[in-house]
Amino acid sequence: MSKKLNRAKIVRASRELTRRKGFDAVSLRAVAATLDVTLDVTLDVTLDVTPMARYRYVRSVDELRRETLDVVLLQIPGPPPDGSVPDRLRSWAQDARRILGIYPGVAPVILTEWVASRQGCRIVESLLEAVADHTEEPLEQVAIANACFVYVLGRVMVERKVLSSGRRRSMPALASTPERFPRLAHVQSEFTTVNADRHFSIGLDALIHGLLDSTAPKAARR
Repeated sequence: MSKKLNRAKIVRASRELTRRKGFDAVSLRAVAATLDVTLDVTLDVTLDVTPMARYRYVRSVDELRRETLDVVLLQIPGPPPDGSVPDRLRSWAQDARRILGIYPGVAPVILTEWVASRQGCRIVESLLEAVADHTEEPLEQVAIANACFVYVLGRVMVERKVLSSGRRRSMPALASTPERFPRLAHVQSEFTTVNADRHFSIGLDALIHGLLDSTAPKAARR
């Protein structure tokens, strides 16, 4: 049984291609090949289409990439409405890291292009809303929301790069002259054995509490 091709199906195929091969792999031809060979598992249908057929539904690869970015970002919820501001920001960061980690190459694009994305704007709006319960100062709200956003994106990028070589790594400079790096030698296991989850959580807590402690809460201004 065949199913008529539509824009939503193309974007879903592009999202799946991103998950398997990374955002850089997204192109009209690559998505066409995916639809020719791969089935929409939930519908169990086969599509017989050519790369040029893509243009009837998506005008350019840039448009396809923008929509793919939006459907990925759509999976990231905003901070929960209840709880303390630190807990709400922490919950959001953990969800965002988990989702973005599924899609290679998306985080660096979001870092610079979220302003052009409806879903990117939704996420930043939700962060600002949560932070507004801590401070009324617009500049402080932006700084806190932006710092949390960038922290998650940066960690996702670094973790993917580092973990691509495994969880163990060597430090030859330290091994050959440990006396030159006494502090590093004392904590070298934290660097030679990658513990991404623990490092993410510790850094996130330090960031959130540092940001909130350095800005005056609403109560202090009354």
